[in-house]
Amino acid sequence: MRVLGSYAWVYLTSGSGWFQEAGRPRRRVRAGDLLLLFPEIPHAYGPDAGGRWDEIHAVFDGPVFDLWRARGLLVPEQPVRSLRPIRRWFLRFASVLAPALSPLERVVRLQEVLAQALASADRSRGPSRDTAWAARARALLEENPGSELYLSEVARALGMSEETFRKRFVRATGVSPWRYRLTRRTEIACRWLHEGGLSNKEIAARLGFSDEFHFSRCFKRITGRSPTQFRALVDRG
Repeated sequence: MRVLGSYAWVYLTSGSGWFQEAGRPRRRVRAGDLLLLFPEIPHAYGPDAGGRWDEIHAVFDGPVFDLWRARGLLVPEQPVRSLRPIRRWFLRFASVLAPALSPLERVVRLQEVLAQALASADRSRGPSRDTAWAARARALLEENPGSELYLSEVARALGMSEETFRKRFVRATGVSPWRYRLTRRTEIACRWLHEGGLSNKEIAARLGFSDEFHFSRCFKRITGRSPTQFRALVDRG
């Protein structure tokens, strides 16, 4: 099986074949199916023996797609989506690869088309059990961002051990429960820094960090900048 360091999508426009990820059974795929490939997840796919298929594909990465994954928009447990009519979706995916696009335009177009594809596929299939579980887990992790949270309590609320919860959450979202909660707290901090009115020390206290230094270290781990640097960017903007 192959392992990518990036995300990729493969849209089948004709033919049929198979798709498989490590630890999961091989499944049938056919024209009109979108295959979503995730970083670090071993996978393999191909047309039926003696047959062929036609496809359009692209490799992509970036923090925005990591956030989509953490938010449950890109779900590793749902790697195959059905998109029809084929001609319409082929043209949409082909528009992402248009040579005339600038790098920025291509990224924006990719996000637009991929968001449309995920929304369309979700409407046709309805929420899965795994998607509902991940949504419940994320909601529990987002509760009371300024209070101390014990993963054992979240796991118990979901009816499983802490270790089972941690592993399943990583499989579903691509990030650990701890990092997911820290990212949500950082998003709140970014909003407060943008709005102004609160010092770094006050934000640290409201979000449950032990002190301003701890807050700054965690904030930089997620954003790449300290709160003071982020505030300076906001002021200049």
